[in-house]
Amino acid sequence: MCHNEEKYPNPSKFDPDRFLNPDGTLTDDTVAAVWGFGRRICPGRHLAEASLWSAMACLLAVFRFCKAKDETGREIEIHPQWKGGLTM
Repeated sequence: MCHNEEKYPNPSKFDPDRFLNPDGTLTDDTVAAVWGFGRRICPGRHLAEASLWSAMACLLAVFRFCKAKDETGREIEIHPQWKGGLTM
């Protein structure tokens, strides 16, 4: 459901920018499919979303996220490699 090519161009690519407007603000797309539908919708979805928001806000308030540096002080580039597995 989250691989709709009309809504998300190149849906297999990891691209968080697809949830940003051209001016940098967040879109109203929340991808509600992860919580289920109808009678089988998750009853704790609001608590889960609020908990995730709170955890992310606390991490951003306490830590500084940046790239690691090598022994000469240059930033180490990250080249993520995704692998399929049990959770896919």
